[in-house]
Amino acid sequence: MDIRPVGDFAGYKAELDRLGAPLLDAGESLRSPMNEQRLRRLVSHTWEISLDLLTRQGLPEARLLMRVLSCFATTPFPTALLAYGLVTLEGGFPEGFEEGEAAVDALVDVGLLNLVDVDVSISGRGSGTANAANLCLTAHPLVMETNAAQVRDGDETAEVWQVSARLARWMGGGTDTPDQWRRRQVLVPHVLAALRSAPANDVESLAWFVEAGWVSYGYCLASNHRDQADELLRLMMERAAVLPETRPVVGAIRGQYYEAIGDVDEARLLFEESRAERGPQDLETLQFQFRWARALQSTRRLPAAEEQLRSVLDGLRSNGSVHNSLLAHSVLVLVLAEQGKDEEATAEA
Repeated sequence: MDIRPVGDFAGYKAELDRLGAPLLDAGESLRSPMNEQRLRRLVSHTWEISLDLLTRQGLPEARLLMRVLSCFATTPFPTALLAYGLVTLEGGFPEGFEEGEAAVDALVDVGLLNLVDVDVSISGRGSGTANAANLCLTAHPLVMETNAAQVRDGDETAEVWQVSARLARWMGGGTDTPDQWRRRQVLVPHVLAALRSAPANDVESLAWFVEAGWVSYGYCLASNHRDQADELLRLMMERAAVLPETRPVVGAIRGQYYEAIGDVDEARLLFEESRAERGPQDLETLQFQFRWARALQSTRRLPAAEEQLRSVLDGLRSNGSVHNSLLAHSVLVLVLAEQGKDEEATAEA
């Protein structure tokens, strides 16, 4: 059989038109050595044919899986997350993922996906052996580009992004303690990619990507990945513009953004709106007040920043949220030192 080199999407389309119909119309079993050899020769050139053949073998999940993965980055993708997006959730845990596992195995067999072991343990101190929690999927970037083009141009866009959003729900789960940082490090590129590409016409799905972005943003700040944090904040601010303002994450993103750029007036407005709606002692109101104080600090309005920080700390003590006061207290120490109030800063420290 004549196999022509394919190096881009246009070439792939031409090769699919040339070779696809005769092969699919043949109706032959993949079990014969000749057809297995023929399939392996076609994999790197006509990927869509491979997906059609897997569908005929009873694995339609393979195409959906490839489409969903193309919504994310080309970096390793944790296999453990797939079950949460490709099946219906019962009691918060995925059931019936056997077909999805078979699809993954088949895609690995035909070369469309690869399995790699990525250490997600604390500080990289893993056991040194592969385990299910660490297994990730990778694919050639051109394979992902081809599938992403099919999502953009096909009739399955809505379904694919809804499934991808279910994955995003689980990307935002867990904790932000250092023992989760390796896992977060693997997920951040996928959250960034989805935030860039998710369609705006499905607000419910987009909201899950924004929620996952907010959790990833917290990790990036805590782990000092400033470039990723800045990009996440910019994308979240942009994408959250179409979300209902009643979602708490929307206000949190806006407050964080205004703090970051030093927009004192907008930060103060968010605080005042929350105070009027929830009251001055509400924890969310105090968070907005803290962001206003940070905006004041970044614009060198230090006496005003000190006043608001002390008010925040008083509020946290009043409502019993002393465990949330560490960051506000440390910023107050910095503001005092920046004003030359060394004795007060030392006393507070």
